Amino acid sequence: MSNTQATATAGPVVVVERPAPTAGNVDKIRDIIFGGQMKEYESRFLRLEEMVRAEMNDVRETTRQRLDSLEAVVRRELDELALRDKAERSERLEAFERVAADLKSQGESLLRKIGDSDTRHADAERAIRNDAATQTAQLRDEIQKRTQDLAASLDRRFRELNSSKTDRAALASMLSEVALRLQGDFELPSAG
Repeated sequence: MSNTQATATAGPVVVVERPAPTAGNVDKIRDIIFGGQMKEYESRFLRLEEMVRAEMNDVRETTRQRLDSLEAVVRRELDELALRDKAERSERLEAFERVAADLKSQGESLLRKIGDSDTRHADAERAIRNDAATQTAQLRDEIQKRTQDLAASLDRRFRELNSSKTDRAALASMLSEVALRLQGDFELPSAG
């Protein structure tokens, strides 16, 4: 807009120049035209700003309280989880130690049983060897005695056969006699 304003009238156009409004004048004009409304708007804006500020403070406080509450719940849950984890870890460690002790005990028991079994086996083997050696010695003595008895018996029989065997000449004479009798040439003297 220019500072010159034309007025339309039924006659010649008269141009009236007005001085350019200054900043102070604009404020006065605005105050005159919109003064009451502006004050009402400013007052409303201030109230809205205070309400928004109060709401933001309430939201901020509510959020802070909820976050604090949530943090407390999370902390409590984490503490409970940590305690449960610690308890479970302790239980697992105790169970592991019990299993390790059981395994160690069973291993020692097994080693003792193996040692006892080895000892019994060695004792049984030693007893079997001793029995075998004793029986072998007894059998050897028995065989030797029987061999000696058999040799003595054979010797005795041989001597008996030698002493009871007939002489060759007597046997020849007897066989001649049998042959003559069979031929009928030999007669027996009658007993008379």
